[in-house]
Amino acid sequence: MAMSGWLATVSLAMLSSPSLAAPPLEQATETAIRGALEAPSILNAFDFTGRPQFDVSRDGKWVVYAMERAEIASNTIRVSLWIAHVGSREPPRELLEVRRASTTLAVNPTFSPDASQIAITGYGTRGALAIVDVNRRSIRELPVDFSKLDASINPAMWMDVQWSPVRDELAVALREQRLPPPQGPVSVSVDWDGELRGDQHSRIAIVDATSGTALAVTPADMAVEGFGQALDWSPRGDAFAFSARAASLLPAEGDNSDIYIFDRTRNTTRRIVERPGRDGSPRWSPDGRFVAFITAGEKQTWRMPARLALFEVSSGNIRALMTADDPWFSPYAPSWSGDDVMFVGMKSMGCALFAVSSTGSPRSRQLTPDDLSCHGTAVSRRDGKVYVVRESVASRGDLIVSSPRRWQPSSLSSLPNDPVLAATRLSVVAWPSADQKFSIHGVLIEPTAPHAGRRPLLVVLTGGPSMVTPSVYNPNGIHQIGPALLRGYAVLIPNTRGRGGYGLEFAQAITREKSLFEAPFSDVMSGVDHVVNALGIADPGRLMLAGFSYGGGLSYFTAGHTDRFRAIMANEGAADLIARAALVAGNPRAMDHMRSIFGVADTFDPADRDVLAAQSPLANVSKVRTPLLIECGADSLAGSECLKFFRGVKQTGTPTELVVYPRTGHVLAEPSLRNDSAHKQVAWLDRWDE
Repeated sequence: MAMSGWLATVSLAMLSSPSLAAPPLEQATETAIRGALEAPSILNAFDFTGRPQFDVSRDGKWVVYAMERAEIASNTIRVSLWIAHVGSREPPRELLEVRRASTTLAVNPTFSPDASQIAITGYGTRGALAIVDVNRRSIRELPVDFSKLDASINPAMWMDVQWSPVRDELAVALREQRLPPPQGPVSVSVDWDGELRGDQHSRIAIVDATSGTALAVTPADMAVEGFGQALDWSPRGDAFAFSARAASLLPAEGDNSDIYIFDRTRNTTRRIVERPGRDGSPRWSPDGRFVAFITAGEKQTWRMPARLALFEVSSGNIRALMTADDPWFSPYAPSWSGDDVMFVGMKSMGCALFAVSSTGSPRSRQLTPDDLSCHGTAVSRRDGKVYVVRESVASRGDLIVSSPRRWQPSSLSSLPNDPVLAATRLSVVAWPSADQKFSIHGVLIEPTAPHAGRRPLLVVLTGGPSMVTPSVYNPNGIHQIGPALLRGYAVLIPNTRGRGGYGLEFAQAITREKSLFEAPFSDVMSGVDHVVNALGIADPGRLMLAGFSYGGGLSYFTAGHTDRFRAIMANEGAADLIARAALVAGNPRAMDHMRSIFGVADTFDPADRDVLAAQSPLANVSKVRTPLLIECGADSLAGSECLKFFRGVKQTGTPTELVVYPRTGHVLAEPSLRNDSAHKQVAWLDRWDE
């Protein structure tokens, strides 16, 4: 869309600012923002269940990866495939562009057995299934013909694709919209969410890679789980494993999914893991004897700690691969390396690669430093090498390869570092919580350039509540910290209780204490005091605060409980906890999920309601005296949570602005809108730091 078009839309939605666009900034800041937003990076998968956006040929000689590069002027994100020769000094080369749109979409590249072709999803503007000829550097869309199947399938999205290791066939996970019946009522359960919009039904089809003919499909009465790597072929290519739940037009009762095996020879499906709770992310061992998977341990909800388990194909036995007291309680994206099952786990404000033996002690061991991308999971091949994405303060993702036994990674993608973020010092600092229950940690980033006297301090509160990782403060971050660093700011990102990386007790503190915001707020302010008083780095009169999602709600709460900050920027924060709890009132499954995060969820229970009322940022909105910039997506919290808090602050006379971004959900994605947001945030800092 043209620049004038989206600005006009935004101006209609901005409730308090007469300006059409953020003011221009000095050249160094303009360059820093543009450089951060337009920097190339390995395309991230959608979430922790997604697979990495790269693949390694079966002989371990070639790697293909999807790289994205945003273009602010055209408001598009260009996605290209790149290929690198492992072990060679030749630089990686670009194959071709496969997608250009205003938002990203996983393309899931997968090599054919001889590495001459690559199958992808997400091709072109329609996100189609396509085949790339590596030698010719050409691409063809692969329309899938379902006419030979006794099934009515109309794909709404291609979710994942995996090439058979032995045949010219693809296993393709697809999502289709199943609409409610055209006539007659629908009997609902207590778990109904109030809408008859149909089910996002997902299935897996076997497709001929040459003709596009669909040869088989998983049963219609099960919905495949997992948005990224939804399946895994057996080494012999005679079957694939996947996770699924019972299909329904309405939300399923309970939080259950089981593990299945689809027999390609007979085109039949059998369930191999059937028990309460969620079981997912199945991965076949190289010898075909086992299927490793992540399990909730027969609990009805996917609560921490999730664990690894092992299914033995010959006997049908299931056994745990991790002990109950293993501190790395959140494994995801398992992968095999010989007899070891590797997984990515959160530790100490970073993500590391761990391994656990399938034949020895069920105790994990750490293989790498905690500097990996939490979305860049590992792939191993017959040569024993491990391929994974690494993040840093200056880089949003670099594809690396190493032996897991002797970690000496080398880069395969060689992406440039952000020059502003590269000129910084990063350290992990720690301070005692005010209640003396925990040692709280945080990332402190300082410019290396000299600065006279104490520095201004920008405190950044990440979402989740999830652990602080490099993606919060490198060029991927929602809040761009480069401009603040150029202005001499130090940046503190605290890892408040309730987040990962420091054990189960720390991660579950919010739930146990029923303190969604109050105790974490105390953790933040103790960290500010530590940087101001103990370290002597920050100027107590020049403190700024920014927060996204959970961090946005915590920013609202902070605004109503202290006036120590000169200005606050809150993005997509929850303000009215009672209203949010009322949305799930009486729905056991949804309430249980909310209770697993908040500690309370029942608005019909006076005790729960009192806690929700006291913790709600709206309870103290009349006390807000700090200038507040609120940014929200029009398709997310703008018209509810953000608008409520904005109106409450306006009543106090405190300077506040609400900026609503069109075509935007919970995360701001379009390059031109991200650019506008970065400008507004910097202008807000400058306005109140005079």
